[in-house]
Amino acid sequence: MADIFAGIDGTTPDKSKARHIMDPFDNAMTFIGKLYEGSVANGGRAGARYDPAQPNYDKHWFAGPDLGGFMVPQCVSWPIEFILKRRRALGGNPRITVAGYSRGAYSALRVCQALGKAGVTVDQLILIDCVKVTLGLTEASIGQIIDQYDDSFDTATEAKRLGPQYVISRGEKNDVRSVRVADAYGRRMENEIYRENSAARQKGSWNAVDNPGSFVVPGNVKHTISMQRDPGVLSRDWTMGVSPVESGGSLSRRYFFLTHSGMGGMPFRGDLPTRETTAVREWKACRLAAQWLKNQIAGSGAFGYFKHPTLESEEPPQWWLTHDRIRSQQADYDRMYPSGGSATAPIPAWERKGG
Repeated sequence: MADIFAGIDGTTPDKSKARHIMDPFDNAMTFIGKLYEGSVANGGRAGARYDPAQPNYDKHWFAGPDLGGFMVPQCVSWPIEFILKRRRALGGNPRITVAGYSRGAYSALRVCQALGKAGVTVDQLILIDCVKVTLGLTEASIGQIIDQYDDSFDTATEAKRLGPQYVISRGEKNDVRSVRVADAYGRRMENEIYRENSAARQKGSWNAVDNPGSFVVPGNVKHTISMQRDPGVLSRDWTMGVSPVESGGSLSRRYFFLTHSGMGGMPFRGDLPTRETTAVREWKACRLAAQWLKNQIAGSGAFGYFKHPTLESEEPPQWWLTHDRIRSQQADYDRMYPSGGSATAPIPAWERKGG
């Protein structure tokens, strides 16, 4: 069976060049990168070296959006175009896997939504700590992308139907569209994929931009794997709340006592929410998450293997502990908690929910 894999990583620091998340140290550990390496797409060869210039790739590892989230529409449109192009080239019904981390996971959710409008089935969706931090203008742009694949609605036609006050001509091409109609359609598409629910705040679903709610997987997805940080870890809970994932189809989900960066495969990086978030605990909890993910994808046939540094050692190795990135993080931790924290003493919540 032919395979297509599209992975969308978390926030990238340079939107103009679409570089991948942070630096080589983090890139070597990101779960999305490891899923990309192990994918059997690209002629059935797992472990093919990443080369964005290679024209015949059936798998691609996309960089995530910028810090402000304004590049989310591109993180939706590029994977859609890639998947549909490779699907046409391969013919038949290739197995499609879409994966994403952080806002890249939200982008992956919207990619699947658009593919559903186009009548395309997604065999597997992997959501790694999916978060939604988008503004109305961004959602309108995502809606216009999805509109291209939605035969039941056309923004320009609807604007003309409603009357001249809805029609705006822009530029020499006289591009007829309506900002009002586009915004309304964008909200409608957003509401399909994110269901607001005030009660969801009790589960940690809340952030600085969006109302509490749940992510809703579209019906064209056969199976969804969702792994999220436990709200009890208090990692970025104000800016990026943990919204539950719902699906009418097959759904495997689990919470882990990990920071947001640890959920992406990069433990003890950029997150210092509590005294208990030590390097050792982050490594061990990330190892649990990696093993769970490995077990979940094992039977799909879409991956030849899944390798991650945490799976190679139960205890954090010296090369990791002594790396400049971890040492710098440890120095920040020591400044925040001069009396230190216990690196090895058990945390009931971690043992109960992260195990």
